[in-house]
Amino acid sequence: MRNDFWKFWTLIMLFLIILIMGNTKSLSAQAKFSELNRENAAALIRKAGLDPVIFEVPIGPNLNIDAYIEVRGKLADNIYGCLRKLGYLNFVPKKVLGGSATWYDVSVTDKGKTIGKPVGRPQGNYKFVYIFKVCDRVLNAVTGIKKTGDASAIVEFQWQQGNCNEVFSCIFQPETIVHPAQAIFGRYDDGWRVENIQLNPVRRQRSRSR
Repeated sequence: MRNDFWKFWTLIMLFLIILIMGNTKSLSAQAKFSELNRENAAALIRKAGLDPVIFEVPIGPNLNIDAYIEVRGKLADNIYGCLRKLGYLNFVPKKVLGGSATWYDVSVTDKGKTIGKPVGRPQGNYKFVYIFKVCDRVLNAVTGIKKTGDASAIVEFQWQQGNCNEVFSCIFQPETIVHPAQAIFGRYDDGWRVENIQLNPVRRQRSRSR
């Protein structure tokens, strides 16, 4: 009888140990679920993705490039010059009757389609634009987390340009600047999610005490 008694209590103790361990794991998993730190915030921002650095210029028939550059300035001149020199855009000159300026029919080449695409969207007097990518935005570091509620937070981070292509190298000098940005996070039943990313956040100036 005594042996049966001890066997019974041994089984009870084992059951209690297993139950306690299960509750501990459950609490640990719950704590991990509710935690938002810099490491997992960075992973979630990378998963959500940052918009690349893109530009757009008018294309199509009867394009007065000289007039467009005169309005838009040196950057537009550099962009058209590099896209033409590197073979991303094709320029066919044409004379318009009654005018002294040279106009162009501008189209996207096969090479140009590897980094961008023509889109039917008005810009000024032109109906089509060429939208193209020059760089990725790469997360550099998460610099701070501000909880705005039990299920919301603002995560401040820095990004820099990376994986830049030859068009970028032709237009600009290499850049090592880091840019401030912030992400709005919300907590759902399956964990934290990125709800919105602001690449150029408006920062409030702190009032100085007199």
